[in-house]
Amino acid sequence: MISIDTNILVRFIVYDHEEQAKKARKLLENNEVCIPLIVLVEMVWVLESAYGFSSDDISETLEGLLACDDLIIENRHQAESALVVFSKHNIDYADAVIFECSKLLGCEKVYTFDKKCIATGIFSRP
Repeated sequence: MISIDTNILVRFIVYDHEEQAKKARKLLENNEVCIPLIVLVEMVWVLESAYGFSSDDISETLEGLLACDDLIIENRHQAESALVVFSKHNIDYADAVIFECSKLLGCEKVYTFDKKCIATGIFSRP
């Protein structure tokens, strides 16, 4: 089993650098691949900030990755639940992951100063 970092996953998805994209594809096709949850969070940020992916594009990309049984995704359930929160509440995927992982830890509330998160009603103001 191998693990990949964000730039390998991004090259695989956007295929904007042919040589690197081919190497990324070969890694994913020829190995049992583990993707840490933080890589998904970073991937979303890169796709939004550097490649202009919309929320719908991000959701579709995440859905595709999470539906791939060949990938071992750290905390898959939290990654999937965070995708639902991200899509439903229009917040950053990173914030959705924080919310879902906090629930996993048994936290009753998640506090933030982020007004967008507070407006969802699922985060609390201190």
